[in-house]
Amino acid sequence: MGTIIPMISLGIPGGATTAILLGAFVMHGLQPGPMLIFKAPDLVYTLFIALLLGNILILVLSKPFIMAFSKILNIPYMALGPIILIFCIIGTYAVNNSIFDIWIMILFGLLGYLFDKIKFPLSTIVLGLVLGPLAESEFRRSLEMSNGDLSIFFTRPISFGLLILAAIAFIYGLYKTYKQQSAVRVIAD
Repeated sequence: MGTIIPMISLGIPGGATTAILLGAFVMHGLQPGPMLIFKAPDLVYTLFIALLLGNILILVLSKPFIMAFSKILNIPYMALGPIILIFCIIGTYAVNNSIFDIWIMILFGLLGYLFDKIKFPLSTIVLGLVLGPLAESEFRRSLEMSNGDLSIFFTRPISFGLLILAAIAFIYGLYKTYKQQSAVRVIAD
């Protein structure tokens, strides 16, 4: 819930869930940020009321059902896994009545499993899928303004500063990973 406030007020998603919500807003023509409260106050207040009611319902329903929900943890995954898979297949097929959708679901499920095994953060993929089309359209708009000249990104101080910050963040991430791996190698030796 704390990540929804920066998403509504500044347009910055604080996590994967708010990135999906940001994508839904953009798909419906709403631009989260300071003007969202003035342009669509009914939506913002509805969202706040839904969050408040959700918290109240969690408090009311969690007490009597907490024992029942904790019993689910006792079910072995060998029994629960196939049930989850069957419901996923039924839900995927029900959307378009297409076997192709099931194959796509299986493919991306295996890809997600592979990413989980190599500890790749899935939130970056969600952010890329949600913010990618927006970044692409703004990139195209910038190129149209500069008549196809890429130097617009290096001659403007704000864009150049953001490129420098992105490069520093990328290099720092590589350096941090290298230091962690070299520390593990030292301990292993």
